[in-house]
Amino acid sequence: MPTRKPFPFKRNSLFIKLLGGFVGLTALLLSFNFFTFAFFSDNLEKEIIRNNRSNLSNAVERFENHFQIIQNTVVHLYFSDKVALLNETGNSLQIDPVNQVVDEIKTITNNDFLFLDNIILQFHKNDFTIDKAGPSQTDLIFTEHYISKEYAVPFWREQLDQSYKMKLFPQADFSDKKKITNRTLLPFIIKNKAIDQFYIAAMLNAEKMFAAFYNSNQTNFYMFDEEGRQLYRSSAEPPGTGLAADFASGFTDAQDYVKRDDYYLFHKRGTLTGTTYVSVVPNTIIAGEMSRFNMVLFSMSVVAVTLSVFISVVLSIKFNNPIKQIMNAIQKHSTNSPLQSKIDEYQYIYDNVNRFMQAKKDIDGDLKRNLTQLRYFRYMRKAKSIYSGDSGLPDDDKPFYLAVFHLTATERFGMLAEKERDRAMSYIREYIHIALSERFDDPVTLQIEKDQILSLIFCEQESADLLPMLDRLKLVFDQDKDFCYFTIAVKPVLRSPSDFTAAYEETLEMVNRRKLGSETQIIVEMPSEPLVAGFTPAQEQEFLAYLQAGQETNAVSVVTRQLYRMENMDTTAQQYADFVKEIVAKTIKTMLTMNLDISSVLDAESPYRKIKECVCLQNYVELCERFLSEAIRMIVEKKEGTDPIKHLLMKYVSEHYDKDISLEMVADELGVSIHYVSKYFKEKTGMNFLDYVAELRLRKAKELLLSTKHKIQDIAEQVGYYQVNSFIRMFRKATGLSPGEYRRQRGGEDMGSGSPMENAE
Repeated sequence: MPTRKPFPFKRNSLFIKLLGGFVGLTALLLSFNFFTFAFFSDNLEKEIIRNNRSNLSNAVERFENHFQIIQNTVVHLYFSDKVALLNETGNSLQIDPVNQVVDEIKTITNNDFLFLDNIILQFHKNDFTIDKAGPSQTDLIFTEHYISKEYAVPFWREQLDQSYKMKLFPQADFSDKKKITNRTLLPFIIKNKAIDQFYIAAMLNAEKMFAAFYNSNQTNFYMFDEEGRQLYRSSAEPPGTGLAADFASGFTDAQDYVKRDDYYLFHKRGTLTGTTYVSVVPNTIIAGEMSRFNMVLFSMSVVAVTLSVFISVVLSIKFNNPIKQIMNAIQKHSTNSPLQSKIDEYQYIYDNVNRFMQAKKDIDGDLKRNLTQLRYFRYMRKAKSIYSGDSGLPDDDKPFYLAVFHLTATERFGMLAEKERDRAMSYIREYIHIALSERFDDPVTLQIEKDQILSLIFCEQESADLLPMLDRLKLVFDQDKDFCYFTIAVKPVLRSPSDFTAAYEETLEMVNRRKLGSETQIIVEMPSEPLVAGFTPAQEQEFLAYLQAGQETNAVSVVTRQLYRMENMDTTAQQYADFVKEIVAKTIKTMLTMNLDISSVLDAESPYRKIKECVCLQNYVELCERFLSEAIRMIVEKKEGTDPIKHLLMKYVSEHYDKDISLEMVADELGVSIHYVSKYFKEKTGMNFLDYVAELRLRKAKELLLSTKHKIQDIAEQVGYYQVNSFIRMFRKATGLSPGEYRRQRGGEDMGSGSPMENAE
């Protein structure tokens, strides 16, 4: 017997193929690396530009937020009764009010995170000021403590006559004769148009703000006001940038950066102050980043190629050796006889091959026994993959009619449990199949969707029985129209198997052109293309304006007018649904922009679910009226509830009504005068303060009497009455009943929980 030679490393050997495959894969990876290298080299500059743009946007947001915080922090001084007294009298020698205002200013300026050097109140009357150092005269503070050639004494007096809400002024160096200190400050004046006898100037430390809010240390940063004046710069302007000229000509909103010689100028406007923020990035920084990135990519490519070649050789050897052993074993043993090998792995492979062959035989048997079921699923797959590009129907060459039965559920059907709805749909599919089987041979009826049934009716020639059969099904379906109704779409023309996709698409389009109505409709030809329904741009703007203004009557009127107009346009049911969905979507979007909780209009009774239940024009009108009424109610409440002082008043009363609350306590808590709180409360609630508290206590007492078994005395204390007799007199005066009588009449038996006085009544 000749001796078998080991498998040589020929051109077609497995080792050569594996090695060639790995080398090819390595070459592919290498080409990918080169492509990546070229791609990222081209896009790195864009990425760096995006990064600098992002850095500037973050800085703008921080600066603007800080200005907003400063404004919110100092604006309450306008409502301080101490400041109001000083403004009214013009007397800076009133020690107590002055000291209290100075303490409040110190509290604010001591917050290091506000970057405030000082807060100065400039009064018109008697030309005096108050800052953290105490009262002073305008001439004195700005000639000894805050000396600046840019901001002389006349400047600060002129601001009293200027009309603006708030304004930033250019940074300047301020010196102090006594302390001999120099500070670079950014004046920020905040005014109140209703109180123009004084204003508040916040002296901001610009350098500290820049260090805190701007991350990059490789760029120059600038701030300009709306008139083009430079408010701040982090360093001297780089030569050749022409920054002032660029700003004077105006940056365009279309491009948020420009390139000037060797510099990139990024800019963005702040929404609160209108300030334009500019960062100047030298091109050398971007070029340096690109050079470092290119070097890293090149180094990684060299390492990747070296490792790939090494791994390719090692893996080729490791894959080839076991295969050589397996092939030698196969040559030694006949495949028609039991495997004679002591190698467990080979025996395992041989046994599994035998099991796979047996499993294949079993599967073939199952496929033959379930041919009908497989046919059902083949049609299902064809319908589901209608856009896949397949041509023809599997295994069938007979012409057919294609009918689609689309179910529309009513509210009663939707109230059924999900299992009951699925069972009902299964019964309907089976009934359609049985009815069609009476007239036609071997029809196929399958449920494509939860609400859609497809029937294929095979015929060798045109049949006159199709439409009478559908009319019969319509009569049956109409008996249950309180639960559901159908749209039956079929074109009474025989289709060839190759036309399945076109036929199915056309039939679905016929379903979508159903008209409004609560009865089953049979559509046997494609209706004409419906006119475009819905709002014109002008109508849409009108609707949104009424919606945002909270004008319910006008908003509903615009929608209902359009719905009735659509009735005369031969509009399809789908167009009605699409129009109302658009109304719902625009309303929800408006509510979200106003930070309203939309769960109350979506969770409890979803308008999208209700749209599916609308069967006539009046249903859509009523749905829009209900939905818009609820949404606009929330919008109006939001617009009316944005008064922060009212919110604080109501919150304080609701949290302290059970205590000995008084108007003086509320005024002290809010830091305003008693007269102001009393008048403000009356204007916002329509009630006097004491009447409101009494009404709230009475309402809480009623709730506790009916929902608990607490004693009358305990309930009195819980609602702020520490003398039970006073509570009983109040309760009897308001309701005509004692607390015990009220509990017995409204909540059942008193359970002996009254006070001794109550039980004696």
